[in-house]
Amino acid sequence: MVIFGNREVRNMPGKTLNDWSYLTETQRDILFHWIEENFVPIQSINCSRPASVISRVFSKSPHGFRVPDAVIRDAMADCGYRVHKSRDDNYFFNISEKSPAVQEWYRLCSSGRDGNRHIYAGGGEPWKYPHP
Repeated sequence: MVIFGNREVRNMPGKTLNDWSYLTETQRDILFHWIEENFVPIQSINCSRPASVISRVFSKSPHGFRVPDAVIRDAMADCGYRVHKSRDDNYFFNISEKSPAVQEWYRLCSSGRDGNRHIYAGGGEPWKYPHP
């Protein structure tokens, strides 16, 4: 176990402290709080929203900043979400499509403000990742 702020962060296989080393304690707290406020857990893994999408939405939030997918993976796990690694090294979580962050993703896609047009299929709909 490693302590960040008032949170115990458990070690996951493949996790290194280097994933967190460039984040300040304040940044870690901002990220954890954002996850806790913006996701609703469900029983099954949602294979439509990988860590890269979550990272992008977080970076566009009012107090957000850019973080690598590995940091999102570890932070989601430390907040109690299950992590599933797909064959193509994407990470997925048990998050609801009704989660505020997912709804924000749809808003960004429909407004064209995301800046990553390669993820869209026709009509502004985000591209769906294949099931792992």
